[in-house]
Amino acid sequence: MTDISKRIPNLKIVDAREGIKLLDIEASHKTHSDSSKTDHGKDPHIWTDPQRVKKIADHILKNLIELDPEHKINFENNYHLFIQRMDILDKKIQNTLSNMKNRSFMVFHPSWGYFADRYKLQQIPVEHEGKSPGAQSLTRLIETARTQKINTILVQKQFSQRSATILARAFDGRVVAVDPLAYNYSESLEQVANAIASTASK
Repeated sequence: MTDISKRIPNLKIVDAREGIKLLDIEASHKTHSDSSKTDHGKDPHIWTDPQRVKKIADHILKNLIELDPEHKINFENNYHLFIQRMDILDKKIQNTLSNMKNRSFMVFHPSWGYFADRYKLQQIPVEHEGKSPGAQSLTRLIETARTQKINTILVQKQFSQRSATILARAFDGRVVAVDPLAYNYSESLEQVANAIASTASK
């Protein structure tokens, strides 16, 4: 944001994260109840939780009204429709995940920390600090997958699937591509919920 503001001094920049408690990038893929703190920065993937997205929408609404007050009613009507859609989506995801006994899922890149936090899941990342796992880490991940009966690794479409595929073969699992940046937001989160629900025995 700093570079943009320097190049375009009069450009208004809205931080849609305002008022949202950010998770630590490392703590975000531990268990929901783990309160450990690290110094590895904050997880930016706040939009993977429909309830946090509602707060983002609220920031957008207020700023749109400020910029174009003549269309306030239209903005507010669209905002309320969006909020209803997010509440419906939230309930669908809760229902999809409700019968899971094992609340863990394995993912190559830890993009789903807020999703996990919202639905009381444990995100187990393959990648650590942007690096593929070494031999010892792979061994631990294979043992974890077998112990917790995880049969799927979620991979982000923007990343290579090679390491995830090799790991999945080691415990007779599969690789499922999901996209936190998908154009169809609701459909994307429902796909993730369905994929996670199928990653462990029920």
